[in-house]
Amino acid sequence: MGITKSGVIGVKHINKKATNKPYVQAETWESLREAGQAPVAVINYNGEQALAADYKVEIGFGSLDIYHANIWLIEKDKVIVDHEYTGADFIEWASVDIKFQEALQHATA
Repeated sequence: MGITKSGVIGVKHINKKATNKPYVQAETWESLREAGQAPVAVINYNGEQALAADYKVEIGFGSLDIYHANIWLIEKDKVIVDHEYTGADFIEWASVDIKFQEALQHATA
């Protein structure tokens, strides 16, 4: 599956902006998986919103955690591979089709 705007169907906002990136509760993960959905972080990238499919986390304190992710710039319909962001960049959680999340998470340059 290619990463395109058509891959983001039924984006559902899970929670509103937080200072630190909150964790998705296990029950929420399970209900999303059963529905064929997966949570992704909506983050700020240079003033634009992007969907982030994390693949690695370097643990710090709260907003000092460093998340490694492939991101998809929503408005530009563009993928950026191997981006680092912190909890301070986090806007909210959204759910997307699980195949879209997997394709973004495993995207290569």
